[in-house]
Amino acid sequence: EPEQLALVAESQAESWSDESMEKNIQRLEAEMKAAAKELEFEKAAQIRNRVRALRMQLLEIKSEV
Repeated sequence: EPEQLALVAESQAESWSDESMEKNIQRLEAEMKAAAKELEFEKAAQIRNRVRALRMQLLEIKSEV
């Protein structure tokens, strides 16, 4: 399932601007920290994977420019 979430995140990211991707990453990181604080480690790990996928997408976009 985390791999599927990453693929969804990547496909959604294609239509986002760099700025909106950064804001989404920040929002997800806050959600990830909140989940970890609530001891919801599986949820935190899934969010972490989404963040990684978005960061990779952002790096690919920036390297193409």
